Amino acid sequence: MTDHYKKQSDSTPIVWTRSDFSWPASANPDERARIFAYLEERFGLPVKLFDDFLLVAKKDSWSLLKKSTWLEPAAGFKTVSIGLKSFRRIGEYIKPTTRFMQVFGVQAQKSRYDLNESELARIMANEPIEVEWPIEPGYVILAHQDHIIGLGFLKFNRIQPQLPRQKTK
Repeated sequence: MTDHYKKQSDSTPIVWTRSDFSWPASANPDERARIFAYLEERFGLPVKLFDDFLLVAKKDSWSLLKKSTWLEPAAGFKTVSIGLKSFRRIGEYIKPTTRFMQVFGVQAQKSRYDLNESELARIMANEPIEVEWPIEPGYVILAHQDHIIGLGFLKFNRIQPQLPRQKTK
């Protein structure tokens, strides 16, 4: 069979790589407390808002999963991902995902920047905008007419858009 395979010039060998399809682990209590305290401090999202959710961890990212009696039997299944991918570690920061902010960001009381029309056009073109805003550097929610567009990163009075690539084209 090996000789036959070598004779076929139009065949491409398949290389199997090992993937981890195991059920992700719940975030430890300290990790959970740190992430939700950050959301409350930075965005004004109360910790109690997430009481009905599990926070699961996989490498440097976390997902939210609504608590349910169906989770225990489902934990035996092989998975690629579960829940709403919500956060990932970027350097020293925890970055909420755009989808997470579109779901929960409407309740944010802090670090929300409402874009005017020209700022929205620049953000959608993946261009930074200059702002006078006295808050600490870090991630901010970008909104327009009560709609959450996504996130930006504020540093030195400049917001750099952090939108998924397909959102800016």
